[in-house]
Amino acid sequence: MGLLAWIQKQFGIPLVAEKAVENENSQEPTPSTEGQFKVLRIQPTPNPDAFQFILNGKVIGAGTKTFDSPDDAGDDPMAKTLFDIFGIQSIYIKENFVTITKSNAVGWHTIMEKIGAAIEAHLKFYETGDERKTSIRKIFSITTMNEKPR
Repeated sequence: MGLLAWIQKQFGIPLVAEKAVENENSQEPTPSTEGQFKVLRIQPTPNPDAFQFILNGKVIGAGTKTFDSPDDAGDDPMAKTLFDIFGIQSIYIKENFVTITKSNAVGWHTIMEKIGAAIEAHLKFYETGDERKTSIRKIFSITTMNEKPR
């Protein structure tokens, strides 16, 4: 049994259509507005509680973006919608994919379709990732460590 057939059997995920694979390899322009991205395929990761949702274009200009909690979502419509789905623990965005990590308290078969719909409806192109935020945190922590106690 091939990997895709195993995924379909275990998680109820439909097999990848040949057209989706062709679209994934094409050099179409990157969608830039919310609701323009389409999930081409879903693939497992080494972590059984995480799946990658491969999209039809580049979703981030540079770097990576991570949402580790509903508080991290801020005003981001996709992250807020995904965290409203019971069991979602984190969201990781890079290149042309979004990786979702879920709690082991919920099965993929109950949330997979909701995740795909939320990504397609609310994902927008991100110009930059978390690198700027990380740099600011590093500067703040260095400054705080160098301060003398009062």
